[in-house]
Amino acid sequence: MDFFWVLLLITLSAVFALCEISLAAARKVKVQTLFDLGDVRAKKVLYLQANAHQFFAAVQVVLNALAIVAGMIGESVFTPYILQLLNWVASFIFADVAVYGSILLQISTVLSFLLITSLFVLFADLLPKRIAMVIPENIAMRFISLMLASVWLFKPVIWLFNVFADWIIKLFNLPNERDEQVTRDDIYAVVDQSAEQGELCEHEYNIIGNVLDLNQTNITQAMINRDAIVWLDVQELEENLSSLIQRHSFHSIYSVMVR
Repeated sequence: MDFFWVLLLITLSAVFALCEISLAAARKVKVQTLFDLGDVRAKKVLYLQANAHQFFAAVQVVLNALAIVAGMIGESVFTPYILQLLNWVASFIFADVAVYGSILLQISTVLSFLLITSLFVLFADLLPKRIAMVIPENIAMRFISLMLASVWLFKPVIWLFNVFADWIIKLFNLPNERDEQVTRDDIYAVVDQSAEQGELCEHEYNIIGNVLDLNQTNITQAMINRDAIVWLDVQELEENLSSLIQRHSFHSIYSVMVR
């Protein structure tokens, strides 16, 4: 039965680790797109991202509580089995194992602690966070109800911890809100990444680049002087048109005037 509780605690810790990283890593633009497509859960994700300090406080309370309880239960679960294994090994080495009973007990306790810690690091921390970093929006949408429920459940505790956190942030003059401004460099990075992944064709990539560079383009570069325009009259003789085109062969586009 104790093994079941350890497994349950690891599972709960993994779920909350998934929620924590997915909420932080979810891209606002992509979540907003999902909301525009009619997914109501996306609106809840956007709301919780705007008030992320509430959920992060709840997550820290839950994760630390689960880790403490798991450490207490895990030590009592694994220690007897590890001690039995150490006694069996020691019986082949020492004649009187009872003499080393206290030492073996201490070693088994340490190994039990290391085992439960390793299980939590691997299955409740490392793996969930790596998965959440890859598909943050999907996970955030799937577990948004659990996130909101945890915020509601631990609301008094969240308020208390946030009061102290806000005081410390103000004391050290630290930023309290994330800068959501999308800069020119951010747009370039997104466009380049989309082009590398094949989401944008080459001509689409060039069009977007030209639009972004318009503020650095002179009017003479963007427009053609009237005197540089060569007109072709459809009523003109073919020989005259051919001669005109040959004299202005550097043009790639020809305007046709119809009278």
